[in-house]
Amino acid sequence: MLNNITKITLVVLIMILFIVKLILSTNINHPIIKHDITYNDNPSNISICTYNIKSLPNMTKSYESLSKILSQYNMVLLQEAFNSITDIGNRDRLVKNLYNEGFLYVISVPEPNFFSMKFANGGLLIVSKYKIEYVKFIPFIISAYSDSLSDKGILVGRVKGIYIINTHLQAIYDKRTEDIVWNQLSILSSYIKTLPNDAKVIFGGDFNINLLNIHNRAKFTNLFTSFSIDGNVETTFEESGEKLDCLMSRGVNGSNYKINKFNNYSDHYGLSGVFQLM
Repeated sequence: MLNNITKITLVVLIMILFIVKLILSTNINHPIIKHDITYNDNPSNISICTYNIKSLPNMTKSYESLSKILSQYNMVLLQEAFNSITDIGNRDRLVKNLYNEGFLYVISVPEPNFFSMKFANGGLLIVSKYKIEYVKFIPFIISAYSDSLSDKGILVGRVKGIYIINTHLQAIYDKRTEDIVWNQLSILSSYIKTLPNDAKVIFGGDFNINLLNIHNRAKFTNLFTSFSIDGNVETTFEESGEKLDCLMSRGVNGSNYKINKFNNYSDHYGLSGVFQLM
């Protein structure tokens, strides 16, 4: 039997958790208006970077400096762009700083239902200097451990007629979570099959599988047989020396793939490529 003090303590803790969840469940407020920077509306190519910014937890990161670094690209796919308990509102500040650098358009995964067991959205953002014409989010149904507190999934936009896909898959801890990753990749593959056969697609993100491993690479490639995968063979995740981040394309030629450590802003490195539109 719980004594009265223990019961009160539990009630207070539950109330605190719900208050924190309410605070974190805020929407991004970003103006979609004409910016004073003019971009070529008919570019011959676009540069795209995928980057897990490790924004949970965060207490010391400068979003202004990060935004200036990312301004060299036309579009950025971000993972772990959370509003975290240690820095509530950091995602909104990041979006504001990116807007100031010319990223006029931004889409984010929706916030989870307040009464769900999720304490954060999937942390995905797509920011673009060109208009995003279409938005879709496909949540993953199955996740495990700490990942189950975040509403992970697949975020889709369309820019210049190209479907842009951003994702962050389940972290692998054991055989069960490894199986979940491949299940999530199957969901991504199934979604792509619903698109027209001639649809142009670029997708990237943090796949949480080591693509330097021959077995993983072969299995991954087999799921996406119509795609060209970046030929980068460098580490993208510092702690383990693995390549967890990837860029792929179909119907669009990709080149000039590069790894950027971005001054060690995150435990991941940024991966960028240039994609030819004409």
